[in-house]
Amino acid sequence: MKLLVVGGAGYVGSIVRLVLEAEHECVHYDLQPVAGAEGRTILADVNDEDRVKTAIAGMEGILYMPLGSRSGDRRTASQIDPAFDVNVKGLYRFLSAGLSAGVSWFCYVSSMSVYGASVRSPRATPLSERDPADARDTYGISKRVGEYLCQVYADLYPQATIISLRLNQPMNEDDWARWQETHDSGRVSVWGPPIGPQANRALFAAALRFHQSGHYAINVYGTRDGRRFDLGTAKNLLNWEPIPA
Repeated sequence: MKLLVVGGAGYVGSIVRLVLEAEHECVHYDLQPVAGAEGRTILADVNDEDRVKTAIAGMEGILYMPLGSRSGDRRTASQIDPAFDVNVKGLYRFLSAGLSAGVSWFCYVSSMSVYGASVRSPRATPLSERDPADARDTYGISKRVGEYLCQVYADLYPQATIISLRLNQPMNEDDWARWQETHDSGRVSVWGPPIGPQANRALFAAALRFHQSGHYAINVYGTRDGRRFDLGTAKNLLNWEPIPA
């Protein structure tokens, strides 16, 4: 597939890039060049409308990975402009231009941050995609709005496949190794364990193989225990489960 990878030089992009490159014809779009793919990186902002339209030409799929903040940087994540510029305005541009140009597969890297009070409250059953997203913080709201835009464009283009992958703390090898050394001491967020690098790569490979019309929001986190979140959708649609630590 001719795949436009938006945010390929970022944190998540650095984890999954080799998997993407192995099976797809990738062009990257970012503010900085992707190491090893400098000649295939379009250097531009996600809200540069002219560059967006140029980049999309001839593409079959778009993987939209910018997070709107640095991984783990809650100060940046709480700021309105970086969150909404990337997760709403930029996403809107790529959805609108991409789907109207004939892109048939679109994946938005969302976040388990779409949940708020519900994940912190005692529950008789784990949260699933059927439970409404209820985040009230800036970053969570921006991700919720992004998912709404995905649903709007799935309604406008009913033959397209649009996926909102709700990641929980994706980690590269270094961060994953550090987390494994400390997680037994109780340093686990209410959203549950993070997703290690191997599991992230398997997840994106599975998402790229999934072609079924409609919009699919998919909860993804790092354990099979099912106490916080129901991972049935990830299993049933993508045949994906977390890789044990």
